Amino acid sequence: MPLDELERWSFYTLKHYIAQYNCDPCCDLSLRCIVGDHADGVPGIQHLAPGFGQKTALKLLKKHGSLENLLNTAAVRTVGRQYAQDALTKHVDYLRRNHEILSLRRDVDVKLREEWLVTRDTCNDSATLSNFYKFLEETWYFSRQRASVSNS
Repeated sequence: MPLDELERWSFYTLKHYIAQYNCDPCCDLSLRCIVGDHADGVPGIQHLAPGFGQKTALKLLKKHGSLENLLNTAAVRTVGRQYAQDALTKHVDYLRRNHEILSLRRDVDVKLREEWLVTRDTCNDSATLSNFYKFLEETWYFSRQRASVSNS
């Protein structure tokens, strides 16, 4: 993950995810089904149920664990405030469709050739990584130069 203000790169870890979303990563798919995923062009239910946003979704997912558990519970009893209950029961098909769209397919028959499974030669990894960092520094340097020329 690029950190422009620190002029370096950083790894995005589990700790970062939890700090950003205040949520267990196993709820990520369920959260994206409710609030949407702009990168994949999947809208959430905010436009259908005003007031039902990330804060409400996180609260309900922390309590129920998954979208499926939440929807099943909402079908038989009240899970939260009335607007949330109404949104979950009224837009259940929409949320399940989002889940189907955002889920990774696991039923694909993948065939690997044995020659693809050979052990990779790692003797050049440090040189490759060093070259990559050098390339990043050069890119950063040239982009800064270009920015200073265009501002002049």
